[in-house]
Amino acid sequence: MPAKNLLRPNQVEETKRELSQLDGMLNSAPHERRHITDIGGMKRRRDRIAAQLEAETPRPYAPNERDQAVRRFKKLAENIKEGMPSSEVMRRNPPGAVQRNLWWHKKNKETIPEYKNMALRLLAGGDEVLDPSVGDAAVNIEMLRPHTTSHDMAMDGAQIPKEQEMHLNEVNSVTFSEEQVETLTEIDPELASQLALLSGDQRFAVKEMLSRVLGVVEEEKEVEVSSTDINPLPTSANMKINELRSIASSNGIKSFQRTKDNLREELISKGLVRE
Repeated sequence: MPAKNLLRPNQVEETKRELSQLDGMLNSAPHERRHITDIGGMKRRRDRIAAQLEAETPRPYAPNERDQAVRRFKKLAENIKEGMPSSEVMRRNPPGAVQRNLWWHKKNKETIPEYKNMALRLLAGGDEVLDPSVGDAAVNIEMLRPHTTSHDMAMDGAQIPKEQEMHLNEVNSVTFSEEQVETLTEIDPELASQLALLSGDQRFAVKEMLSRVLGVVEEEKEVEVSSTDINPLPTSANMKINELRSIASSNGIKSFQRTKDNLREELISKGLVRE
């Protein structure tokens, strides 16, 4: 089972402030409390927030745990980096790059959350294994992505030829559309929250990946239609939101900020998918 996400430092502070505000209102003078319309609801919310802080606040490792934790953390980093597409592969997009990236994400489905939680606990303890100058960006797995590797995929037929490759150094030179940010938030909320802290190259790599995810229906998810099938349309019942968005985009239908069910109903009504 994937590790439960721990709170980032800024989230801990925001949650503490909300808890303090609720405590202040609940402990206010009687003439002030009478203006609160739902005391019971406020108390329940206060208890939920307190329980969340207790369960999800990263706690430093004890001295007798530290060495073993650091060894495990470094091992997880090596496992994550194994097979991780390089920045150059992500930028230039050779044939098979999207499938390789999806395979890598599936392989590390449980490893990445554990790595992030350990990073947050090490960060909470001010451990030197992390670079304190980058703050909680140290939790971002993009920090592990190599620029190039000796086993990069062949670049024959890459979408971006070598002579057109761009190296961007300014963060603000790479911008994201609202749809791209929304999609990234669904795929990796932690990465989405750290976009402003990424380098230009890292942002460019993320944007290229998002463009391909939004514009390409992966081969492994294509629906096979039998020769006896009288309705050769993809079945929408088990489709993910990104697959529905891809179909909508290719048919000129806006999908931004629409729910999965709403978008699915329109695609069915237009004869683009079946139930």
